Amino acid sequence: DGYVRSYSWDFDGDGKLDFSSFEPEAEWTYGSNGYYVVKLQVMDYDMQKNESMRVIKVDDLQGEINESEGKLEIINRCDENVEVNLAINNWKSERIMLAKGEKYVLDTPLSPDYNEVALTACGNSRVIVFDGTHATIEIDEKGIHLPSNSSPGFELIMLLFAILFLIMGRKQ
Repeated sequence: DGYVRSYSWDFDGDGKLDFSSFEPEAEWTYGSNGYYVVKLQVMDYDMQKNESMRVIKVDDLQGEINESEGKLEIINRCDENVEVNLAINNWKSERIMLAKGEKYVLDTPLSPDYNEVALTACGNSRVIVFDGTHATIEIDEKGIHLPSNSSPGFELIMLLFAILFLIMGRKQ
């Protein structure tokens, strides 16, 4: 129905809800440095649920932080120069200018697990969560996205087998 009944939070990414409320605001205190996957689950009165996930970096407490050298590649596929604003894991912010067709490579510490990049460019905004320490992000007239690296692969092979099966079945 669109009216929110409850807000439930998992602040440490362990899959267990840490806090539930009828109010959208919540507070949480972390006890150690690290990268945390925060999930918010919203439920309405029709019991319909929706979930959102963010990654945050906590580094102002005592102790080490588990991170690896990572690489973000941002490619400008627009027909003009663009200004890109980005925030990595809700912690590190960058503003870069990319010429038409230019690729910018940012070497930065990242979580070995999930990472988040929030980008704004050409009037578009997008939050991208990715697994691992490398991501390539493209900016074009349609928006901000991960490039499609998919090949016909498994789906095409299965389709060919299905067609072959149908042809062989008709011959018998």
